[in-house]
Amino acid sequence: MKLFENESAMQKWLHEKFESETSLSELIINYHEFKDASLPSSGSLILKKLRESYLFCMSSFENNELLFANKNISLNLKDVLKPDFVLYAAETQSIVIVELKNIKGPTRQVGTELGAYAAEVKSYLPYLADGEVINVIISTEWPVLLRHYVVNEIMWLNRNVICLEPVEDEGMILLRIVPPSAIADVDKPFSISGQQLGGYHLCLYDYEAKSQGNYLGWKIMKIRSAQP
Repeated sequence: MKLFENESAMQKWLHEKFESETSLSELIINYHEFKDASLPSSGSLILKKLRESYLFCMSSFENNELLFANKNISLNLKDVLKPDFVLYAAETQSIVIVELKNIKGPTRQVGTELGAYAAEVKSYLPYLADGEVINVIISTEWPVLLRHYVVNEIMWLNRNVICLEPVEDEGMILLRIVPPSAIADVDKPFSISGQQLGGYHLCLYDYEAKSQGNYLGWKIMKIRSAQP
């Protein structure tokens, strides 16, 4: 059964929660269960990275202040950038960007939207670091494109992302943390061939010189002799 008829209904439900000063931690039914679970000492590197990202995001979920809800935050009045929610987390002094998805349709826009919203927020706060931006995706569906986007953001770009989904619990609509194992394809581990790796070695000495020390010493002596 669909919990929301459309994305607007989902947004209205969450907006009412935030306006009543309900934090994200209070809406997540498995919040403490996930937070208190011990981190496995061995296992998939991908799952570890996702779990670490989740836990980092959750540290900003206990004291949330609503800043914007579906408002245009673009500095350029000709453009329209309307994140579903922008929150302030006082305990970590972070910005929390919440993006909702309630359709099976194109999922690539979720990633592009989150990136655009984060960039625009940094236009207001130019010294805001990536570690101070928390990205929350709340979706009723997790197709392959969206899952791969999340893994790429966390694994390769080292960004803070957490995945949540709406669920019904005792007649109430709440949120649930999507397990990292449901996001990452752990059956296909990363493997990189030695032939795929390359790079450049930058030297501070003449490649033909016998030793680095002699060459550097000669350079220093030449500079000193040229000084008045």
